[in-house]
Amino acid sequence: MKRTVMADEDDSSPSEKKYKLQHEDDVIDFVSLPVDTQLLVFQNLERTDVINLSCVNSRYRSGLLHQVFRSIKTTWQALLAETKKDNNDNFFARFRQTIKQVRIIDCYSYGEFHIDIFTLLINEQKLPNLQHLLINTSNSSNWLKYRTNTNINELTLYYEQNHVESQDEFLTSNPKNINQLVRNTGANTSPRIFHLNHVSGFKGLTKLNLTKYHFNWEKEDKIDISTLRELRLSDCTWAFPFQLSQFNVNNSLKLLGLNYIRSNAFVLSERFNVFLLDQDDGSLGSVETIEIDISQSDFSEQTTLYPRAFGRVWSFRLFKKFINGNSHPRLRRLKCHGWLMNLQNFQAYLRSIERGENNLELLDILVLDPINDQFEEDMAAIKKEAAILFPRMKLKLKVAISMEKQQEKDMEKERAESYARRRKQSIIESEARYFRRKKEN
Repeated sequence: MKRTVMADEDDSSPSEKKYKLQHEDDVIDFVSLPVDTQLLVFQNLERTDVINLSCVNSRYRSGLLHQVFRSIKTTWQALLAETKKDNNDNFFARFRQTIKQVRIIDCYSYGEFHIDIFTLLINEQKLPNLQHLLINTSNSSNWLKYRTNTNINELTLYYEQNHVESQDEFLTSNPKNINQLVRNTGANTSPRIFHLNHVSGFKGLTKLNLTKYHFNWEKEDKIDISTLRELRLSDCTWAFPFQLSQFNVNNSLKLLGLNYIRSNAFVLSERFNVFLLDQDDGSLGSVETIEIDISQSDFSEQTTLYPRAFGRVWSFRLFKKFINGNSHPRLRRLKCHGWLMNLQNFQAYLRSIERGENNLELLDILVLDPINDQFEEDMAAIKKEAAILFPRMKLKLKVAISMEKQQEKDMEKERAESYARRRKQSIIESEARYFRRKKEN
């Protein structure tokens, strides 16, 4: 992106040519813009767009390195190789001020328990600006209780069983042909246990993202971490007597997010029901944002396709529970996606609530209406009435269409279009016959 301002090649006065750019250094392009302006642009770009932009030439490459290497991914073997290099060849040493996010993409049990990367590489001295660490792990989180870090403020533990690059490399580089006993991570069916004390060594931790973990620690256990502000759980489960409020140490939790795939039966379990309906002791009173998504899909359109839901119904009791001042006195933003609900019932829910009882600033709901197909008018009426009843609350209401009903609509539309085509062809043929007979006569 270059812009060159040139004066006309005529007999203009010198004052009229003052904007003429005569040197390459005067060319205005993206990398010459102020850093604040670049950051505003980067907020609207995908990471691949930034990488492609850095490939324009060497000048762009050097100017955008701080953005390209803000987030990196690596394997356990690559991390171990970096610890053996000197500073001139060490990638982390070259970009120690740039790297803000590191993702370890492969499962490697040996590396988790026997390679202390937090002492060797991921520490405050070698990566002073690191904020977010993502680890692909097939094990429970107890190995983290032997690791410490003070500058990481966000930790993500997830599981993708197909990434075993370091394990495969370890097995192939076996010159002595030693028989190795390696656990098959893909066949691991034992529950992955997480305890909040396992990450007590991360003193600056404020955001925690967990995928497919099980919680079962006692309420009487002393928790050594009290800085957690945001908690996001994906397909996680817990057993009696555990409650999610045990994450809310010292009432520091501000955001709670729960995400489940549609086939996860835990959303119908007794423990999940207790959290939704029966836990009214105010133990989650500090939470300002609750997100419950049982669809695990990105619904960006107001009307979208929706596979058959698992059967969780959005009821008036559930709605009343979340706006209850005793249970959630500070709740301001509520997001619920993937629920079954009749729009007419939801309209009745809104009418039955007093204005003083509702403290929500944002209500974001995506539902599947199993009864009503003509929901566009109902949605418009609900949004209009909600704006009158609760002027301080922004309502984002989206309705999904089941695949069965969408297929019926598509077939009906196809039949109508086919009939219209045949009708048009018939009219054209009739007119042709009319003009042909008229010409013959």
